[in-house]
Amino acid sequence: VEKKCSEEKERRFNLNKQLVALVEQQRKYVAAVRQLTIECRKNEALLAQLRAA
Repeated sequence: VEKKCSEEKERRFNLNKQLVALVEQQRKYVAAVRQLTIECRKNEALLAQLRAA
């Protein structure tokens, strides 16, 4: 019984570590998408200026 309990605790610990890593990866992804959106808007504005010139 104690062995099973310690195995479950270790499994939970490993899954929690994996979750933390995935959440961090998701945060980085969201930040990258946000930055890409900003850069795309800048690019569109510059293209509009070029076309108007």
